[in-house]
Amino acid sequence: SRNTGKILQRALNIHGAGLVVDGIPGKQTRQMLQTVLARTGESGFLSTLNERRKSFYHSCKQFPVFGTGWLNRSNEAYRFAHSLV
Repeated sequence: SRNTGKILQRALNIHGAGLVVDGIPGKQTRQMLQTVLARTGESGFLSTLNERRKSFYHSCKQFPVFGTGWLNRSNEAYRFAHSLV
């Protein structure tokens, strides 16, 4: 989804990517992902990505209703991804 692409681009921008946050993971986004992963390592970038994802959920107007579930799924996904690196 576009929101997923935006979360990725914002996480990359924290590491200096300078991307336009449009939600479209094009060639420049993919190249910057490789660069940032090489510089920070997978574990470091996963932490940044997880924080951006949580920040996005907190910004949603539906957070009071669905937020606990969103955060639980986000934390589960983070733990699983972290176990792979």
